[in-house]
Amino acid sequence: MRLENLPQTPDERLRQTEANLRRWKYPRLGWPLPDRAGTVAIVGFGTTLAKTWESVKDCDAICTTSGAHDFLIERGVVPNYHVEIDPREHKAFFLRHSHPHVHYLIADTCHPKLWAQLYAKKRRVTMWHGWSDEDKDRQIALVKRYEPNAALLSGGTNAGLRAAIVMRHIGFRKFMLFGIDCCYEGDQEWAGPHSGKKHSKVKVRVAGRVFSTSDVMMQATDDFFNQMFSTPGCAFGITGDGLLATRFEIYKRDRTLACSSRWWEPVDFTLREPA
Repeated sequence: MRLENLPQTPDERLRQTEANLRRWKYPRLGWPLPDRAGTVAIVGFGTTLAKTWESVKDCDAICTTSGAHDFLIERGVVPNYHVEIDPREHKAFFLRHSHPHVHYLIADTCHPKLWAQLYAKKRRVTMWHGWSDEDKDRQIALVKRYEPNAALLSGGTNAGLRAAIVMRHIGFRKFMLFGIDCCYEGDQEWAGPHSGKKHSKVKVRVAGRVFSTSDVMMQATDDFFNQMFSTPGCAFGITGDGLLATRFEIYKRDRTLACSSRWWEPVDFTLREPA
């Protein structure tokens, strides 16, 4: 059964964030930590994770998001970190089986049910503060009212990209992405059971291949490159053969093409001209 996918509106998210700031007295993620050596695996729950998951053990640290948490633990791989940012209730589904050896880095906006699950099991938790372009000023003002010296982290539109920003904040500079595909594989949308709502799918052609994706996931590929360009001194790699990895391979060969609108073309639909 799916849980409710609310709150969704800016006002609801702000109320939820304020309630969390008042109630939960966990340690806060402070100002950036010194650089550390080693590569951190940023593990999303895309379908290619089923093919690549064993390689996460080659990295020096592992940070999961979404259903990748249980997926790895069920296979005997316990992540060092888990990052959540989504405010919707259904995200609590992914932390039903939290683990005592994982450090949970939970955004102040996350749903009370998720916080309560971690509290009940006395897990190691650190709260961090984020902001997004939507309603940015009110988000920052709210956090600063409670914590004047708080560090606030921005980043991409999905949990995997934001997890990379959190990991950068705690010192990592080398990132290997797993299961952050920005596409689906046939009828399979994730590497395992997922409680979130389905996206409206579209098909696009990239480098001679047709991918099933969505407008949200297409935006996430843009966000990845914007985030990569805005984090100097960092190195990224992407595993699997998903849409994001394919665009990244184009980037290695032809940066101009990968960063233009010509890196993909629509299949069975027509782009509308801007008004």
